[in-house]
Amino acid sequence: IKQTAKIRKKITEKQKKEIPAVEYKEATKKEIIFALVALMVYCSQFILASIINLETFTQKIIVQTLMDVIILVVVIICFKDKLKRDLKLFKENAKAYLQCILPKVGIIYLLMLLVSILSMLISQEASSVNQESLEALPKWYLAPIAIIWAPIVEELIFRGVFRRFIKNNTLFIIVSGLIFGLLHTIGEASLANVIIMAMPYAVLGGGWAYLYAKTDNITNNILR
Repeated sequence: IKQTAKIRKKITEKQKKEIPAVEYKEATKKEIIFALVALMVYCSQFILASIINLETFTQKIIVQTLMDVIILVVVIICFKDKLKRDLKLFKENAKAYLQCILPKVGIIYLLMLLVSILSMLISQEASSVNQESLEALPKWYLAPIAIIWAPIVEELIFRGVFRRFIKNNTLFIIVSGLIFGLLHTIGEASLANVIIMAMPYAVLGGGWAYLYAKTDNITNNILR
């Protein structure tokens, strides 16, 4: 029985594929320029929102939808080579990637849930302003944002762009997580709430940054 178990273990280990070797490569000038362009276009939505004073909710949705489409197109164009390479690698090594990321995705969401409960207990708030704003949006707008826009744009910006400038894995995870978290809570009533309510988002952002540093494949982050 012991010999049979050992044989099965060896077969399982052979069947289990390893993900492609991850080696950080310095970003080229072209990649840095594209990363900066993508970041500026993404940040332009916040500048535009502070400059243009739209009177009705419908006007705000129309303008935001146009901005979302522009941002999505620009970000995809800036990262098209990276997206093609990563998608090809994912297709060739799908089983290995899934074996690597699925347990980690579960842990990331579990940690986020625990930190969310903690932040709600500390702040005495049921949800963040960001979450309440999202819930107020019409379903026809929210669905494509949640399914298409957010996974692609946010991963390419907060993971793809930042990775171009930060070589150290630990620093990359911390910076990506903190900025991702704070950006989702800037509308809170007080600085204390901004920090407390940012904690779950920071854990989530840091988790996705860890996943990207581990695999160097943005497809894993987009499909997670």
